[in-house]
Amino acid sequence: MKYRLPLLISTALLASACASTTTPPPATPASAPQVTETKGPVALTTSTAAARDISATSSWHAVELLWPESPYMTLHDASAPDSDVSPLSFNCNTDTGALSGTLNAQPKENSGKAASFSLRTSDGEAFTLLGMYTRSKSEPTSNFVFKTDWRAMKAISNSERVDIISPDGQSQIALVKDVAPHRGDTQLLASTKNFAESQEKLYYYCNPK
Repeated sequence: MKYRLPLLISTALLASACASTTTPPPATPASAPQVTETKGPVALTTSTAAARDISATSSWHAVELLWPESPYMTLHDASAPDSDVSPLSFNCNTDTGALSGTLNAQPKENSGKAASFSLRTSDGEAFTLLGMYTRSKSEPTSNFVFKTDWRAMKAISNSERVDIISPDGQSQIALVKDVAPHRGDTQLLASTKNFAESQEKLYYYCNPK
């Protein structure tokens, strides 16, 4: 019994030392945020590719038509040099200084109907385009002929992207600069290359000094 008592005392002291040096696991703060694991990025928006993209091959040109005196500027597609039909053009009435635009390739059944389109820029500007559908002379479609002004022309020159929106809310054509990031969600994607220079020439042709 004399020999067992020291052994029991030593064992008890060792167990007490081990218990006092054991580090407890860290407590989880009550305010710790809950982390939810996600599989893949979350899509915030969706975009549809343009039905037709001529942004790499299109540019604008102004023409001083003297007889009859009716200067205009037109969107030209270098990939279709033999085509006589421009997707979009602007004409000037030299007697009044009024501007009008023509948007081609519209539904044939709309011929003779009045409509209100809108021109919207990436800078947040919006212009109402009042006009009428007319029957195309060369294609089985109609053209939307509308009134516009020089403020709208300047807005097109200054914006990264401009859309012409039909009454049903669809972009019929989008004009973009090369740096424009948004290049979808439209029927026709075209360039504003030479637009600023062409609209300045058209203004001069329409208002000669």
